[in-house]
Amino acid sequence: MPAKKKIQPTILPVDTFFYAIPLNEGQLHLTRTMLEQHYLLPKGRKLYYGNKVEYISYQHGIITVMAQLSGRSAETLHLHTEPETLHIACSCGMPDRTMCIHAYIGHYNMAWTNTLNLKEFYWLGYDTNEQLQRKYLDVLVSKRFIHVEPQPQFGNLFRPGVGFRGSSTFSLPASATPKADLLQGNRQVMAFCIGYGRMDHLLCQLPVLIPCLATTGSDNSSLVSFEEHPLDCRFVPADVTASQLQLINIAAELYGLINVRGRRSYHPEVADNRALKAVVLQLWEKALPLLAFEAYTCAYTPIRLRFRGGKAGIQKRDIKPCRFSTSRPELYFVLKEQKDHYYLSAALALNGAAFPFDCKTQLFAMDRASSFYLMNTVDADDLLNWIYTSNNRLTVLKEHFSLFEDSFLKQLAEHYPIYVRHTGKGKPVLYTYQDLIKITGQPSGA
Repeated sequence: MPAKKKIQPTILPVDTFFYAIPLNEGQLHLTRTMLEQHYLLPKGRKLYYGNKVEYISYQHGIITVMAQLSGRSAETLHLHTEPETLHIACSCGMPDRTMCIHAYIGHYNMAWTNTLNLKEFYWLGYDTNEQLQRKYLDVLVSKRFIHVEPQPQFGNLFRPGVGFRGSSTFSLPASATPKADLLQGNRQVMAFCIGYGRMDHLLCQLPVLIPCLATTGSDNSSLVSFEEHPLDCRFVPADVTASQLQLINIAAELYGLINVRGRRSYHPEVADNRALKAVVLQLWEKALPLLAFEAYTCAYTPIRLRFRGGKAGIQKRDIKPCRFSTSRPELYFVLKEQKDHYYLSAALALNGAAFPFDCKTQLFAMDRASSFYLMNTVDADDLLNWIYTSNNRLTVLKEHFSLFEDSFLKQLAEHYPIYVRHTGKGKPVLYTYQDLIKITGQPSGA
């Protein structure tokens, strides 16, 4: 790679003549066609052979070039670029104030691809003196080219008549639209809360969705106040998005199912309670992908959730931020062998891996980061809730295992994976009914 050369002073006499070439309304490029309009073309091609052009320096916006024409003495060219004009001087003085042959052949060779890009040499204000040039510009000089670009710490430099480099790679809308202050704190926003009572191990009530207007803190990341509106009047705030409107409607449907029909507590042994829970699950399935993209979601967990006048009476002390995941956990079981008994535990898998959830409420499992995961079915949710009320352990003596297997385990294995972990053995294995002899050492019913 060419080495950087030390900038040499470019001192020109005050009466140096510069020949001016218009640059077609500030396009900052010189083509051979444009060049030919300023010089009487010689006959034949002999003049174009055996010539050499070498770049020497860049200083104060002036490019210095040596032009060595075949059979002639070398001359020095000086180029200075403005948005609409290229100024050229030659050490020959340009007799008759017209473009000399050195300038013509020199620029003809520099435009070796038919076009000389002059934007490379136009840095108005950034090359006024050596100190400014070193501060703002990184200049690389070689005999074949001069490359100038901004110093990295300044990124992209604005140039009058040019703007910023690469600005043609994007476009702005044709019509202007006023924009809100994105960083303004203490804003009113829509917030959506999952609400349920935390009495009886969080399993006494089906969860509802509570939309409310909230006020952010100065950093816009926290919520400092909440204004709830009655769910039975379908309140729709101004500037609500289409997805937020869907969530408001889903919240009203959940409220109508759970509160108006008097189903404030959930009893899984009651058939119509289970049917109601299935409908509630379907509504949460509609809400889940919308909630995953909402900026402000919370969990409202009072001791017991009660509605009065369509309002849950939200208290800030019972609210904490949460997120909703679109991933759905799967239920499975682990059967562990002990000295004189077995015990069966429930577990959840998420995306093919064990999911060590931290907390459970109706229809949802939560992790330590307060993310909510919606269960897949009512049956799986009720089964998980039931076993968790017994410290997540069903115990059976080894002498009772055959009866337990016939009356419970076989049916469970038809619907959910069961993994068996033997005492003193490593990785658990997937259980099937035919594995009974391997587990107990005796056939079923023996």
